[in-house]
Amino acid sequence: MKNIVKNKLINFFICLFLISFGFILGKIFDFWYFKIDDMVQISDLLSIAATLFAAYLITTVLDTRKQDKRIEKDLILKKTEDIYQMISKMCDKVINISITYQEASSFPKMVYTSIKVIFNAINSLKLDVDNDMLTPIKTSIRNVRELLTSTPIVNDPILKGSQNPIKVENGMITFSQNRVLEILSECEKLKQHIFRLQLEINRSNYCRNIFK
Repeated sequence: MKNIVKNKLINFFICLFLISFGFILGKIFDFWYFKIDDMVQISDLLSIAATLFAAYLITTVLDTRKQDKRIEKDLILKKTEDIYQMISKMCDKVINISITYQEASSFPKMVYTSIKVIFNAINSLKLDVDNDMLTPIKTSIRNVRELLTSTPIVNDPILKGSQNPIKVENGMITFSQNRVLEILSECEKLKQHIFRLQLEINRSNYCRNIFK
């Protein structure tokens, strides 16, 4: 971005030099088809040039700032999209019974850590995103964790094997059909929360002065 501003300023000064050079030539030589009013003062020309330069500089800085802000928001949105895809992949693993206990237990922690990174970035950049949006996300993550790793205690030895919603064999988890449906339902809620967060970030404005 700094190189873009530098190049624009160079182009501006080149144009200013050419205009000034043309003005000087017009004052020195009397062209029959072009005549500059002798009443025009150098100070007037400099004043006009300074005004044009100030307007050009402000416009350039504003455009550059806006581009920087857009890039910052895009990076945050990319991070939220990564979380969304992470949840979708976990759903696929649950359906295809290809998930290890370690993956199931670490998944909620990974999602929550990524969400914290996003909200820290939002607060650092002072985007007007409501921090209360974090509450339903945390609740949904907690529910997913319980569904992925927790199982009710069954004391009846006859029902103990058949009714257990989670079975772990050789480090791989197998879920009952009902538990699979519960996990997919809760994961869908979590994805909806993430999607709403993406919309909120995309619509958000900065709470600080653009020149700071």
